[in-house]
Formats: sequence, C-alpha cells, structure tokens
Amino acid sequence: MFTIALWNLERSAKKSADTRKAQQRQITAQRANLLLLTEADRALDIEGFQGHFSDADSAESGYPVVEAAAGIYHDWDAKPLRIPTVEKSHLALCLRFAASPLGPLIVYCSIIPYKMWQVGGEVEVWQRHRESTERQVADWKSILSDEANAGHSLIVGGDFNQTLDGTDRYGNAVSRDMLEGAFSSRLECLTRGDYSDVVGRHNVDHLAVDRRISATHNWRTTPWTGTVDQRRLSDHNGLTVQLERRA
Repeated sequence: MFTIALWNLERSAKKSADTRKAQQRQITAQRANLLLLTEADRALDIEGFQGHFSDADSAESGYPVVEAAAGIYHDWDAKPLRIPTVEKSHLALCLRFAASPLGPLIVYCSIIPYKMWQVGGEVEVWQRHRESTERQVADWKSILSDEANAGHSLIVGGDFNQTLDGTDRYGNAVSRDMLEGAFSSRLECLTRGDYSDVVGRHNVDHLAVDRRISATHNWRTTPWTGTVDQRRLSDHNGLTVQLERRA
C-alpha cells in the first residue's frame, strides 16, 4: 500500500502554536508515504520525513519567507527539477526521485491561485487562475514528453482552486477545460468525488497520477474535514489516497 495525503494548511505559519501542533497531528495520523502540502509552514516538522519547499517570496507568489506555497514531504533521495513555472512564479515545486516504492517518480506540487488573485487595474477576476493553469499544464506536458524523464512516472497535486466533481460549484470553465485536457491523456485524476456530505464543502484540492500507476493500482480516496475536535485547522479539507498494486 502506498499512501499520499494532500492538504492546504491555510497559511499555517500565521496560526497559533497549538493549531500548528494540531495540524501536525492530523497530518501524521494519515500515515502517508508522500505528503503534498500547500500554504505550508517551512518550520513544520513531520517525524520520519524530509521536506522540500517552493522558493521563497516573490512578487507573484505573495508569501513571506517563513511560508511556502508548496511543500513535498518524503523520505527518499530527491533532486529539484527546475522547470519554467517553478522559476517564474514560486507557486510550484517539482522533485525527481530516482527510486521510490512506486518506482522512479517526478512529483509536482502547486497552488493555482484563487479567482481574486492580484485582481485590479488590468487584471480581471480569474485571470491569474487561467494563466497559472495554462503554465502548469504546460509544465506537466513538458515533463511527460522529455526523453530524460521517460522512466519516471508523474504525480501532480495541490490546491487547484477548481471543483472537478461535476457540480461546477467553484472554478473557471476555461481552466477546467485545460485541466481536463491534461487528465485525458497521460494523467488520471483520483479526486473527482463530491465529498460535500463528508467535509461540508466542494473539494478544490486535487491529485492526479501517471496512468502507468493507475493502470496497475487500485485506489481509494478518503476526504477529511479541516476542523478537528471543534478546532478549525484549515479552511480546506484534506485528502488521503491509498494506492494498492493489483495482483
């Protein structure tokens, strides 16, 4: 069994010490092999894991140096993979793993900004979301088409600020079409469910895996609420995806 957990921590570094500790407990309770965290605290320590983070503050990312738009926690040897979106916006992080329980991997964790990001002047509602979606989808396609990555499977995940459960409750139609186009070929999205009955909101955080993985594994996606024991830990629900190799 290989388990992946993803969660937007709602700017964890700005929360109280007690709330950060509760987030840490909730993350640890998922018993994941791989963690994809967004709006993360660079000081967050998860026992048994090493964390890599997206670059520090830039004009576009808007996050101070104590925070990270994206963080990947793992316990394997990793090397950063420098790609255009990572260089440009600091909203994404990409790591290459020569070996993992799933074989050679490339893992891409990111935020696609919400509809009001930098709105004003000549910037329209949803504009930055569409632009970021276009850049990130281009990254995924570039990774998959690069012969240097031929032996690696791709996993992408994070806060996409977009529902994909068929309800169209939140998101942008142009951005959704771009994501669906990416998910129609080499990637399979594992977080399409309507989890609102469980978590009280429509999910906008997503995980997609290379179809070489989905073709050989069964999966189960479990959502969990961002409020635990009446304490709001995040305005986002979390998701845990378990992958089990088929016999």
